[in-house]
Amino acid sequence: LGQAGLTIGEAWGAATSAVVEAHLGNEEDAVRAGEHASRLARADGFHLCLVRSEFALGLLRLSLGDVNAAVDHLLPLVETEEGVSLWPAHAARTLSTAVEALVAAGDAERAQPVVDRLEEHARAIGVPSAEAAAARCRALMLAQDGDVNAARDSIETALDATNCCCAGSTS
Repeated sequence: LGQAGLTIGEAWGAATSAVVEAHLGNEEDAVRAGEHASRLARADGFHLCLVRSEFALGLLRLSLGDVNAAVDHLLPLVETEEGVSLWPAHAARTLSTAVEALVAAGDAERAQPVVDRLEEHARAIGVPSAEAAAARCRALMLAQDGDVNAARDSIETALDATNCCCAGSTS
């Protein structure tokens, strides 16, 4: 494999740990793993890993109420750049978390194109969880604009998509 392969493996492992620790709310471990993974990913140009680690750091910051730090981690991931894109499996999760952070920061102007991109992505892939995330983000935008009835309708759409995901589940 060589040194590059070992570094990429280490970066991916650290990014994965950061995601798990962020979901568990283990701030210190998530930050340590996420920052380590981001450093390695940047050094090797491993964009997929950088998205994973920065997503974890953004999610953690958002869950801790530090919305500006969350935006700092998430927004660069969703800004379009020539030749750089989100891996489709990460797109809905990353875009929806970025929207939530931007709305929480009161930045509807930057959130709107991210919501539009998420809705387009959800339509294109036809995955119910992505459709639910898009509808939830649309509801956040509508609620921020004061259109509570339309926001409620969008939440119903999100719930319907989620119910579709869970149809046939025996839990």
